Amino acid sequence: MASARIIRRSMTAGVVCIASSVWAQSAAPPWEQMDYGPFLSTAVGIGEGITPVPKGLVVRLRTRDGRPTDLHAVFDTDLLAWRCVWSGTLARRGIVFDGPHGVFPEIEGDAILRLPPRPGIADPATHAWPPADPRVEPWGPIPPAWGRWVGLSLDGDDVVFEYTVDRDRHRVRERVWAQPHAGGHAFVREINVETSDDTSGAGPILALVASDDRARVVASPEAQLVHAATAIRAPARGTVRVAIAAEARAPGAGAGPAPPAAARRSVDEATAHAAARWGASITTRGVIDDRPGESRDRRRIKRDAGAPATVVTLATAGNGRLELVRDGVVVGAGAAGAVVTLRYPAATPSFTPRYPIGWWPADSGDGSHEWNAFTERRDLRLDGVTWRRGVRGRSLDFDGTAAAWLDDVEIDFAQDDLTIAAWIHTTSDGTVFAVAPRDGIWAPDGVTLFLRAGRLSFDVGWVGVLTAGPRLDDGRWHHVAATWAHADGRVRLYVDGEDVGSKLLPLKNADRDGFVPRFGWTNRDFPATPRFSGYMDGPMLLRAVVDEADIRAIAAMTGEPLVTATVVRGRGDAGDEPATIALAGADAVRQARLHLPAATAESVHTVEERHGPRSAVLAWAHAALAEDDAPSRPFRIDRLTWPADNRYGSWLRFGAFDFVPASAASPTSAVITTWSGDVWRVDGLDDDLDSLRWSRVATGLNQPFGVVAQGNGTLVLGRDQITRLHDRNHDGEADFYECFTNAARNSEHFHEPASGLLVTPDGDYLYHKAARHAKLALHDHHGTVLRVSADGSTTEVVARGFRAPIGLTRLPDGALLGSDQEGHWTPANRINLIRPSAVSPPFYGNGWAATPAGSPRVERSGESVRSAWDGDDPYVPPLCWLHPTFDRSPSSQVYVDHPAWGPLAGSILGLSYGTGEVYLVLRDDVAMADGSTVTQGGVVKLGIQLPTGLLAGRIHPASGDLYVCGLFGWSSDRTEPGGFYRVRPMAASWSRSLNIPRRVRATRDGLELTFLHPLDPASATSPDGWTVTAWNYRRNASYGSPTFDLEGRRDARTTWNVVNATLAADDRTVRLQLDGFEPAMQVHVTWSIDDASGRRLEHETQLTVHTRPVP
Repeated sequence: MASARIIRRSMTAGVVCIASSVWAQSAAPPWEQMDYGPFLSTAVGIGEGITPVPKGLVVRLRTRDGRPTDLHAVFDTDLLAWRCVWSGTLARRGIVFDGPHGVFPEIEGDAILRLPPRPGIADPATHAWPPADPRVEPWGPIPPAWGRWVGLSLDGDDVVFEYTVDRDRHRVRERVWAQPHAGGHAFVREINVETSDDTSGAGPILALVASDDRARVVASPEAQLVHAATAIRAPARGTVRVAIAAEARAPGAGAGPAPPAAARRSVDEATAHAAARWGASITTRGVIDDRPGESRDRRRIKRDAGAPATVVTLATAGNGRLELVRDGVVVGAGAAGAVVTLRYPAATPSFTPRYPIGWWPADSGDGSHEWNAFTERRDLRLDGVTWRRGVRGRSLDFDGTAAAWLDDVEIDFAQDDLTIAAWIHTTSDGTVFAVAPRDGIWAPDGVTLFLRAGRLSFDVGWVGVLTAGPRLDDGRWHHVAATWAHADGRVRLYVDGEDVGSKLLPLKNADRDGFVPRFGWTNRDFPATPRFSGYMDGPMLLRAVVDEADIRAIAAMTGEPLVTATVVRGRGDAGDEPATIALAGADAVRQARLHLPAATAESVHTVEERHGPRSAVLAWAHAALAEDDAPSRPFRIDRLTWPADNRYGSWLRFGAFDFVPASAASPTSAVITTWSGDVWRVDGLDDDLDSLRWSRVATGLNQPFGVVAQGNGTLVLGRDQITRLHDRNHDGEADFYECFTNAARNSEHFHEPASGLLVTPDGDYLYHKAARHAKLALHDHHGTVLRVSADGSTTEVVARGFRAPIGLTRLPDGALLGSDQEGHWTPANRINLIRPSAVSPPFYGNGWAATPAGSPRVERSGESVRSAWDGDDPYVPPLCWLHPTFDRSPSSQVYVDHPAWGPLAGSILGLSYGTGEVYLVLRDDVAMADGSTVTQGGVVKLGIQLPTGLLAGRIHPASGDLYVCGLFGWSSDRTEPGGFYRVRPMAASWSRSLNIPRRVRATRDGLELTFLHPLDPASATSPDGWTVTAWNYRRNASYGSPTFDLEGRRDARTTWNVVNATLAADDRTVRLQLDGFEPAMQVHVTWSIDDASGRRLEHETQLTVHTRPVP
C-alpha cells in the first residue's frame, strides 16, 4: 500500500480534522481551533515527488450513519479527479494557517489511492485510457468539451460534488462516505448520472485508482468496471456505487470491501434539502469613536478639580541616558511640551567584538553567498534565502523553506563560548540559529536557538530547554541574543537588549561529528516548526560570552539603538496651563519629569511606553501624540465589533466586503470574507451600531480576498475560482457553492492570492492575480489583471507585469487603480493607474510575472516557466512610487463619490496594509505636445490609522462613510489579527483640523500645491518653510533598490533649494520654484507653515514626477 509522507508535528498541536471543533488540547492554535465545515478548499501535497493538487477540495468522510472517521479525500476541480484518499489527517501548514512561507497543506497518513495529475474522466471523443492531459499547459481546468466543474451542495456534514462531461451532455453528481472494512474504512463513491439527450448508450468513464495503487475495488451490481478495474463506466442514467479499500495486509482480512449500500439520503434529496449548520446569529455592539491608537495597558493620571500643581517622574537615566525628541529632532534639556521621552539603556560605549566568527549585514550579498564584515569573505551560503528591507539597509528573507549555511566554520560547544545575536521579524515560530546534523534528525547535544509559542528558546538535544521572555511573533523587529558558557553549560537569553532568563544546560558529550552551523533551520523533526519564516538582519556570532551592555551595543551596531519611549497625552480645562515635560538633574540621576499645573477641573493624562528599535518606537510615539480630541478631529473611527470568540472557532482576519443590495436607499447589511475561508453577513449597520448581528453563511473557501454581493447570489473570489453562493432553502446559509468560473490558474505557491473583485458597468468582472515571490511565473496568470465575462464563460488577461498586487478599484473613466509591493523588479512600492486591454495587455514592470499567452517557455532551475527572465520589456511606470519608509505595503484604493467628504469628494483614498493608514492619492494628468497624457502623482496622509493591516474599503452609498477591513497575516506594523471599521468624516471639523494639499502638480520649474483651506501669506511664501528632496531607484532583479541621487550616487538624495515661493490669489495654492528641478522617481516635500488662522501645519507628501508640462 502506498504510504504518504509523514509530517512530524508538535505534541501539543491537537487532533487535526476538518469538520469538528473538538480538539485534544484546549490551547490549540487558532488555525486548529477553527471549524472549517464539511470541506476545505486548498492546495494539497499528496506525497513526495508527486505533483500537488493546486485546486483541491478536501473532505473528511463519515460513515453512512454520520459518524466521523479518519478517512480523507481530495478532489481536483481542474481535473475532475479524486487525486488522493488517505487515512490520517491534513497537516494544515502555510501562510494562511501557521504562517510559514514556502509550504502548504499536506496529507499525513497512509494513502489508499493516489492518482497522477491527469483527468478523472476519459476523452469523450476517443474514450482512450488512461486519459492524456488535454491542456496545453498543466494549469487550469480541462477543456469544457471534456468536462466542467459545476460546484458542490451541502447536506449537513455531507458534500455532493457536481460536474458535467462531454460538453455538458452528462451531469454527474457524487457523494462519498466511509464504509467500515478490515479494521479501517473503505472509500465509497455514489455516482449519479443524468444525460440531457434521448440517445441510448453508455455514460462517461471515470477514474477510480491508478494502475500502481495497491487497492481493492468493489462495485454495485449495476456498475461496469473497466480497464483492469482502474475505472468505471457509469450508466447514461441512474446511480452506481463503488468501494475502494487498501489491499488486505494480513491473512483472513478479506478479499475486499463489501459491496456498498445506498447512502442514507439520495442525491436528489440531498440537493433539495440541507439542514442549517451554523445556528443563530451572534450579536455584538459597536464602539462609537474608538481610539485604536491608545494602549490598552496605559497608565492614567487622574486629578480632581482644585488639585495643586504637581510633578510626576516619568523615567530616570540610571546607567543609560535620556533624550527629549520633538518631530524626530533631539531638543534641549529644558525643553517642554508635546515631546517624546527616550530612555537608552546602558550599553558598552565603544563595543569591540571579541573572538569574532562573523557578522553578516545582508547588504553585500551576491545571490549565493552573504558577505562577512569581520572576515571580509563571502562565507554564508544562502539556500533559498533572498533579501528585503531590514532594520538598517537590507535583511535576509527566509520563506519557511530556506536556510543559510556556514559550511567552513566549526563550532564546538564543548570547547567554545558563544554569543548568538540577530534582529528578527516574524509572525510564526522557527529556528534562528542551530548547530546540528546537516541532513538527519535531531540528535543529542544538538544546539538550537528558536521560537516556540512565540517565545525565545534554547535547546540542547536530550539535555533540556530554556524558554523565556515575551512573545516575538508579532510582526515587529526584535533583537534576540543568547550566550553559551562552555565551562558549565550556562545559557542566557536576551530580548531587545534585556536579560530575560538563564539556565544550566550542560552537554551530554555525545558524538557531534557532522554537526554544521546554520541560520533558519534545525532538523526536519525538531523543533515543531523547524524552519524560520520571516526576516533576519545583522546576525552575529562571537566565540565569547558578552554581557547585557554588550548585547545592546551589538543591537545598535547591527541595526538601531534599543530605546524606551514615553509619551503623555491628555488635557485639563481649557483655561489650564498646558502640562509640560522637561529633563532635570545630571548623569545617572537625570530624570524626565511631567509638570502638571493646578487643575481647575477634573483632568486625565495618560502615560504610555514602548520598547524597541529607535525608529519604530519614535514612529509609534509621534503617531500617538498626533491623536487629537474628537471635537477637533476631521474623522471619527467607529469599531464594528466582530465576534472574535465564536462558537465555530473562526479566525476572523478579514479580506474583503461588500454592502448587500437593499430595496431601501441605505444598505444596513454587508457580507465580509475571512482569509481562513469564511463568509459572514453583518446586519445592523446603522448610525448607532448598537446591535450588530453576525451570521456565518459559508466556509471552506480558498483564501477569499474578493466579494461582490448581488441579488442572484454573492460572488466570492478565491485563489481557485469565483464561487456563487446560493441559499436554496432560505435559512440564511449557503447550501450550494456554484462554480461561476474556475478558469484561473493556480499553483501551490504561497504568494499568489487573487484579490479586488469588482464588477464593471457592462457586467464583466475584474480582479488581480499575484505572481510568485522571488520565483519565475509558472502559468500565464501569474502577476496579471484578469477580466471575466458577465456569464463567467471566458477569462482573459488585460494587464500583466505585477508582483504582489492587493486590491483593484475602477475609476469613472474606466481606468483601474491597484498597488504593488517592493521586491524583485519592483524597486519601491507602487500605486498603478491601469488601462486594461485584452488585445495588448500593458506590462507593469515585474520581469518574473507571466509573459503573454503563446510566448515560448524557458527552462529555469528544473522548472518550465513563463517569464521574461531579463525583465527588459518597456513597462508602464506607476502613478507614483512610494518609499517603504513612507508606506511599507500599500493595498487597495477607494474612489470617493459622495458629498459627505466635502472638498475631498471626487478624490481617491489609498489604504495601507503595512501601516494601517488611510491617505489621499493625488493625481496629476500632464498633457503632452503629441496629444497624449502622462499620469503621475503622489500621496499625503490623512491622520487615519487603524490597528490592523487594511486590505479593502468601500464608501457607503447613503452616508458616505468609509468602511474598511483588514488583517495581520504577514509583514505589517499593525498587528491586530483582524478588524472592521467605519471612518466617518466630521463635516464641522473640515475647516479647523484638516488642511492638506488636495492637488499637487509639476510645473516647468517646480511644484504647485493647492491646500484645502487658506494659508498665512507670510509663512507660506517663506522658502525656509519648505524642504524638497528627490531621488531615483534602480529597477532590476534584486529585491528593492537603494536610493540614488539625481547624479547617480548610491545611498544619496538630491535636495532642491526653494528659490521662490508664491501664493496665488485663492490663498490656497503655493507655487515652489526649485533650483535644478527635473523629473524624478521620488520627490519628498515637507512643510512647516501656518494657515490663515495662525495654526501650524507640519506635514509631508511623496510624489513621482515623470515629466513636466510643455511650455
